[in-house]
This record gives sequence, structure tokens and C-alpha cells, in this order.
Amino acid sequence: MQGGIAGFSDHLKHHADTVSRIIRIFRGNKNSALSHLSKCLYHVHFGNNDYISNYFDTKHFSTSHRYNEELFADLLIQTYRERIRVGD
Repeated sequence: MQGGIAGFSDHLKHHADTVSRIIRIFRGNKNSALSHLSKCLYHVHFGNNDYISNYFDTKHFSTSHRYNEELFADLLIQTYRERIRVGD
């Protein structure tokens, strides 16, 4: 995405696309690809874009009119909780 800010859902979509490409690299052997990926370390840094773009940019987004800061934080936490899982 050039000139824009990718949201959390966009990042998850890009990750899913990358996983699909890795499975193809492993010649369609999903188990081998997932075994390989299970050894990866993921670093997740999130939240800044959600606040800057969706909450504090009142010129382009109405989020801050619909939620106070605490409710918006709760919404983000719930969204992340639903989409992030930690493996064994």
C-alpha cells in the first residue's frame, strides 16, 4: 500500500497471502509449510495507526464521535483478542 496506512485487517490478509505462497513453495505440502512457520518468531506492533488514523483524525473519520477513548480502547482490545492467537 503506497501512500496509505494499512489497517490490522490488511496486515492479516497480507500474512494469509504470504502463508499461501509459502505452502506453494513447499509444493502444496501444507503440514510441512505450517511446521516450518511454527518455528518462526513474530513481532507484532500495533495500535498507533488505529489511534492516529481512526480516532484522532477527526477530519476523515467519525470514530471519536462514536466512542470515547476508553470504549475505543476496549473495542481495539476485543478486535485483537479475536484475531491473534498464540501457538504452543
